[in-house]
Amino acid sequence: MLSKRYLWIGFVIMVLAQLWVPSQMIMTSERTIEQGEVFKFKTVPVDPVDPFRGKYIRLRYEVESKRYQLPAGVTVELHQEVYAILDHKDGYASIIDIQLSPPHDHQAYMPVTVQRRASNFVYIDVAIDKYFMEESLAQPAEDAVRALRTDTTAAVYGMVSVLAGHAVLQDVYINEETIAAYVRRQQANEQ
Repeated sequence: MLSKRYLWIGFVIMVLAQLWVPSQMIMTSERTIEQGEVFKFKTVPVDPVDPFRGKYIRLRYEVESKRYQLPAGVTVELHQEVYAILDHKDGYASIIDIQLSPPHDHQAYMPVTVQRRASNFVYIDVAIDKYFMEESLAQPAEDAVRALRTDTTAAVYGMVSVLAGHAVLQDVYINEETIAAYVRRQQANEQ
């Protein structure tokens, strides 16, 4: 009888833990969206398919194509997590510093991964690189973005909220319009 009681208590604890972990992840994301500082990250999308999650736009950010200098004497390993200190420049996100540990002041920062290194410079990878869409809109969205790559007046960017080292991709925009609304408008104009 006593062992059944322990099994039951263990089962209840396991169920509560399984509910607690996802709820904490959701609450962190929601808090980041509501209270975080919003940055526009210029993007260059690519459209792969994930057979388990559906269609999405894979985002490459302009900040990933730049190299960042490390402080003198600091070395990092490939795929090491470091912290990018963010600022706004010309309306878009820019990385003003790379640090090995999170800053202790109130600067906006997010974790990034070292993709390449050369001497005391690194190239980074931003982890918020997938934007899932309704399947019927994903391919037209990629086609629209591909067509806009040669248009220097078009702005394609990800709207990202950042709070205390957490970053959440809210939406992808084309010229101040969500990518889904842009594609729907284009489809309506074609009919």
